Amino acid sequence: MDRRQFLLGTTGVVAGCAGCSTLSSQSVTLNLVVFNHSEYSHRVEFELFRTDAESPQQGGPTNPEASVYFERIDVEPPQEVANGPSMTQRDAVAESRPYVVRYRVWREYGSSNYPGVYDEDHVHFFPPDDDGDSDAVIFDIYSEGEMERR
Repeated sequence: MDRRQFLLGTTGVVAGCAGCSTLSSQSVTLNLVVFNHSEYSHRVEFELFRTDAESPQQGGPTNPEASVYFERIDVEPPQEVANGPSMTQRDAVAESRPYVVRYRVWREYGSSNYPGVYDEDHVHFFPPDDDGDSDAVIFDIYSEGEMERR
C-alpha cells in the first residue's frame, strides 16, 4: 500500500469517528407532562434536584445548590371530562439524568375554598436506557386532587 492510499483510508476513518462522537454527545432533554383528569384548575410547582449533590449533612439532593429547575405551572381542566384529560407540557426543562422531582399541587388556585397546598410529595426520576430524543416525567391529577406519577 502506498502512502497516498494509506492517508486517504485513515482520513475516512477519522472523519467517520468524529461524526459519531458528535452524535453521541448531543444531550437528551427532559420534559414535564401533567394530565388533568379533574374538572378543576390546578397550580403545580415543580423543582428538580440533581442526585449527585453532596452528602445529607450539606443539604443532600434537596440542597438549593442542587436545584436545576423550578416553575409554577397552571394546569387547566379538560373542556369536557368525558373527552379525556387535558395535557400541559413543558419541553426540555433540563438534561435527562437522575433527579429528585419535588412537587406541590393547589386545587382551584386563587380560591378561598382551597387556600393551602392540596398535595405535595417527591419522586425519583431515572432516565430509561433507550436513546430517544427526550425523556419525560409524567403525572396525572385526579378528581380527589392528588397527583400521581405514571
